[in-house]
Amino acid sequence: MLIHLDTLPIIEVSHLLPIRAMQTIAPGLILRDQKNIQPNLAMPTSDKASPPDYTQDTLRNSIPPCQESLFLNVLMESVPDAFYFKDADSRFLRLSTSMVRKFGFESENDLIGKTDFEVFSGEHAEQAFIDEQEIIRTGKGIVDFEEKETWPNGSVTWVSSTKLPLKNPDGVIIGTFGISKDITARKRAEDERRSLEIQLQLAQK
Repeated sequence: MLIHLDTLPIIEVSHLLPIRAMQTIAPGLILRDQKNIQPNLAMPTSDKASPPDYTQDTLRNSIPPCQESLFLNVLMESVPDAFYFKDADSRFLRLSTSMVRKFGFESENDLIGKTDFEVFSGEHAEQAFIDEQEIIRTGKGIVDFEEKETWPNGSVTWVSSTKLPLKNPDGVIIGTFGISKDITARKRAEDERRSLEIQLQLAQK
């Protein structure tokens, strides 16, 4: 096909970057070498239409609200870890299906509006509440820390937790959200190994 030079964009390139390399990366452009100031005709343009130039903002704005809700629901129903949202009073707003089952409930609706005080022992619920209120006050989250969970029946579990401030579209903190991964098996294995090491040390004395 016939190419008119006055219709092609001109890009200034440094003499440090080979013209042939630029032609390979961006065919269909006139490249002007800043050293020699000589226009160079690049490789012929293709007859094929170029794909749309999608930007992140374009893609984000193209997602309808109903589809964004679908994405969140899929996440909450599928993620294997405990994932949740809480309001400014540390009451549950949304919980992942795995978290609902961990708490021993049948439906997420059974937990919405409740707090940790209605699920865990007072010891754990109090510390969790303090942590969350501090996040709301300062806007600073807590990332990847080991958290001990104590339950009303006396049992103990461990999780690796991340808790962050929940903000509205105006940037105002309205609560918290977080994700917790159960690491109880790992912690028990570490305790058993530590106990065995102590026994071996005592036996060698």
